[in-house]
Amino acid sequence: MNTNKRSSTPQACGEQVASTAPGQPQCQLLKLALDVHAAAIVVVRMMDGAKPQPPQTFKPEAFLGWVKKQQALAQEVVSCYEAGPTGFWLHRQLAALGGRNYVVCPTRLDERYRGVVNDGTDATELATRLDRYLAGNDKALAIVRVPTEAEEQKRTHKRQRQQLREQRLSLAAQGRSLMLLHGRRESNRWWHPARWDAS
Repeated sequence: MNTNKRSSTPQACGEQVASTAPGQPQCQLLKLALDVHAAAIVVVRMMDGAKPQPPQTFKPEAFLGWVKKQQALAQEVVSCYEAGPTGFWLHRQLAALGGRNYVVCPTRLDERYRGVVNDGTDATELATRLDRYLAGNDKALAIVRVPTEAEEQKRTHKRQRQQLREQRLSLAAQGRSLMLLHGRRESNRWWHPARWDAS
């Protein structure tokens, strides 16, 4: 444990700290707020009690390597991102690195309705909410329960079956409409092999 007295003024992770021994973390808590997309991850970093730093953008494959470097700068790294179409793979990867990550319910981050919404502003607002949550404000974030991989796979199969069923019904209705134009009235089962054999 570092017994050196810390300055009361927050200091950025990565800056040289005179009282920090070589090889020891340069700050206690490093917070990462993520705006996750398929092609890129936008990150806003906060260290200890300092204000959010400017957003950074990473390719997904480069992001995890960057997180490893952050873990060497702090005693603990805590991150969060909103649940979305990318699922929970990133949460599991961050957990495997030894970090603490929260997946949170999507919400309107532009509470003041400024009309300026982009990945950077979203990640910045999410960072401030993470900071409040870790300070004890349980209402700052709504945490999502992350399913097991087996639960997620089962849920995915169920959704896929439902999507395929809806697509099949839509195509069957289109076929019925085309046949009705030619004076032939059929049910939604017109495409079954038995109906073609009877024709």
